[in-house]
Amino acid sequence: MKKKNILLAVFAIILMVTATLFITSCDKSSGGSSGGSISSNSIVGTWKGDIDDEVDVVLKVYNDNTGTVTLTEEDYYYGGYDSEKYDLTYKMTDDDKGYAIVEFDSYYYGTEYQRVDFELNGKIMYVYSNDEYYGNELICVLHKQ
Repeated sequence: MKKKNILLAVFAIILMVTATLFITSCDKSSGGSSGGSISSNSIVGTWKGDIDDEVDVVLKVYNDNTGTVTLTEEDYYYGGYDSEKYDLTYKMTDDDKGYAIVEFDSYYYGTEYQRVDFELNGKIMYVYSNDEYYGNELICVLHKQ
């Protein structure tokens, strides 16, 4: 009888450890993914799109919650193309939503920061402005490459 209780106790401990490992591996805060849900790792990569068919957008997102966004538009005055690259940091606030803080230099004000919100739907990212006057307006739609 004593051996049976010991075996049950060992089995219970093994079951608890297995369950704990499973739950921990599915926790989004640990960087894991639970099945088909979108984790913060799914944002990592290169995304491309445009703003109003005039400005090409290339977003590169890295594992360390940083990235860069490059905006390229045709320079009608001087000819050719004008390209600007900005650094950003991002945070996932849900499985498929988050925000990014884009850093840019202003001629008049020095370094400034602009927040944009985003929502992921598979390999599509919807980017919204986060403006106190205009609210959340869709800026562009990006596609993961």
